[in-house]
Amino acid sequence: MIDVFFPKFGDACTARITRLLTGTPFGAVDFLYLDKVPVETLKTCGMLAILGHATINAAAEAKLTQCLEAGIPVFVGAQHFRSQGRVFGLSLQNSQPAQGAVAGGGAFDAR
Repeated sequence: MIDVFFPKFGDACTARITRLLTGTPFGAVDFLYLDKVPVETLKTCGMLAILGHATINAAAEAKLTQCLEAGIPVFVGAQHFRSQGRVFGLSLQNSQPAQGAVAGGGAFDAR
């Protein structure tokens, strides 16, 4: 998902860390520690995107829920909730492999 915000960033094996300094197609980005930043600060953001391999715990989910209720869009992958069965009122279950094409070329094959 980092590639969505930082095109051509790479992956865990070929990350180009300097790409984080190039800006995004969506404008300026602030990196915040979800476990440390107050929810009032999060509510001032135009959008929240949880990137990388972080696992969202119950306290972080509560902060994100408050942001959602305040109308702040939250971009988060199901993989961030690996340790929980329910998030934002949705039940997460093992899924069948998903396959498909990616806009701009390429394909994905994942759960």
